[in-house]
Amino acid sequence: MSRIVFQAVDFAYRPDQPVLTGLSLELPPGLCFFVGPNGVGKSTTMLLAAARLVPSAGRVLIDGRDTVELQGRTPEAQEERNRIVSVIYQNMELESDEPLARLLDAVAEAGRSSGAATVRDEVTAALELEEVADLRLHQLSKGQLQRALVAMSVLYGAPNVVMDEPLFAVEPDRAARILRYLADLADHGGRSLYLSVHDIALARAHADADAVVLMAQDGSVAIGAPDELLTRERLEAAFRVPEGTLYERQNLYRHMLAGGTGYRES
Repeated sequence: MSRIVFQAVDFAYRPDQPVLTGLSLELPPGLCFFVGPNGVGKSTTMLLAAARLVPSAGRVLIDGRDTVELQGRTPEAQEERNRIVSVIYQNMELESDEPLARLLDAVAEAGRSSGAATVRDEVTAALELEEVADLRLHQLSKGQLQRALVAMSVLYGAPNVVMDEPLFAVEPDRAARILRYLADLADHGGRSLYLSVHDIALARAHADADAVVLMAQDGSVAIGAPDELLTRERLEAAFRVPEGTLYERQNLYRHMLAGGTGYRES
């Protein structure tokens, strides 16, 4: 399984506004959650891990390969990068007039898995998409679209998948089932899945995750087991708020991301 390594990484969108400074971190294979307050660089770190950004200084390596080498702009170079690491952006949208089932078929055929039709059926069931398979993307709710994007990333078959807040609009019970499926996929399917998770309770419920990256308000970054880092003390120190306030902020943030309507599964 792949490993993604940050070596003394600096990154800034503007010279006078550094986002990351001297970050050295090894992301283990398997299922890994990114947790932390807004504005600490979670999305930036994940885009660096996905080779969609490159460091201002230092290096990011995927299985020993410098992500700078994956920055070609030709279709062939972009396809090579996608085969190594794929990404679901926060609030990602797709445009197509094709029914979802046909899109999933196309991704399965283009992906790396054998037995595409069987795999597509399995993934469609695991992401609970059977009832919306005949709909077009513009007919899907936010939560349904998020589940469709996760299904596509699984079907495409890259060994590394980076997902930035991929389930914020999915209702908690369903999100928990999806995370159990992704954990099993990481354990038995040889994938490394890196997800930012806003719902601390959801992350805590998955103690079988291989690791958590906890990014704190003071700029520190820790990596460890869920039961080690998702304690009340560590979270309150990272977010600099009491635990009760933290959950209130999470609910507000989820509401904002989902377009002001909370969960959007229906």
